[in-house]
Amino acid sequence: MSDVELQAKLQQLMGINFLPEQLAAIVATKAPNVVIAGAGSGKTEVMAARVVQLVSTGQVTRDRVLGLTFTRLAAGELASRIRGHLAKLPAVEVEVDEPTVDTYHAFADKFVRTYGLRIGLETDSEVISDVRRQQLCALLLRQRDRKSTRLNS
Repeated sequence: MSDVELQAKLQQLMGINFLPEQLAAIVATKAPNVVIAGAGSGKTEVMAARVVQLVSTGQVTRDRVLGLTFTRLAAGELASRIRGHLAKLPAVEVEVDEPTVDTYHAFADKFVRTYGLRIGLETDSEVISDVRRQQLCALLLRQRDRKSTRLNS
């Protein structure tokens, strides 16, 4: 399928006329890819279109897609767009799981909980964010200061 035909198909399905740079990201070779662009540049829609393009052309099944973003808001938006656009595709005969869309942190946490035992981690281990790590450190320091104050009184 030519770029023009693909762009027409995606525009019809998604209601978006993609820029040439966006289209290039959408049709890039089938391999893990990274989309880096500024706020409001259409990254989420490009990522959703890439999934639609890969699934609609039979290059991948829905359950073989992993979309990762930095924030829960972005992950929710990406998941919603992907599912919404995939719902417009003709139904597949075999039921398959939906794409996995998550934040990097949440995905890593689930991964550690699922496979952590293989590397010696307890199944209740938790991947903590930078913010949570700082909160825990502050809590420990406050508790230490309270103990130190009581001992000196």
